[in-house]
Amino acid sequence: MKPGGGGCNFAAKKAMRKFGFVLAACAMFALGYFAGAKKRSTEICEVQVVKVDTVMMRDTVIITEPVLKSGYRAGRTAVTVARAELKIDSAECGDSVDIELPRVVRRYSGDEYDAYVSGISPRLDSLVIYKEWPEVSRTVIQPPGRHSRWSVGVGAGVSATPCGIRPYIGIGVSYRLFSF
Repeated sequence: MKPGGGGCNFAAKKAMRKFGFVLAACAMFALGYFAGAKKRSTEICEVQVVKVDTVMMRDTVIITEPVLKSGYRAGRTAVTVARAELKIDSAECGDSVDIELPRVVRRYSGDEYDAYVSGISPRLDSLVIYKEWPEVSRTVIQPPGRHSRWSVGVGAGVSATPCGIRPYIGIGVSYRLFSF
């Protein structure tokens, strides 16, 4: 072994120096390419597609026993009634009799309803309420971003050099074959 040779001949060192320059040039090219690609992708606006679906929903509320809140007299209503139903002798005045009965207004209300019923003897038996509202759903669809297969990163392993197989730690350029 020559003094100061380090186990390799001069031609091998010269080849390694050229290889280092070529590797550095490739790394600078890759860095410039990726820096330009980042700048270009931020300048271009990504388009988002928004899909809007509107469905009309209907909810049915059935109230079987409405709650009476108030009632008041709203005047009188004349009703003609047959004398036979009243069990009065019809010989005195004729077949029928006009009777005035009180007309009543009643208000039924709850959290979801307010109903008014009027008549001689009004009563609200049940109440069915149909609520309708639009159900709107929005879906944002983004196009997939462009990902490069090339990358620059730190690597460690073994490398073949003119002086033989040696351990390697450094910066490397790689091409992604597949991702998982």
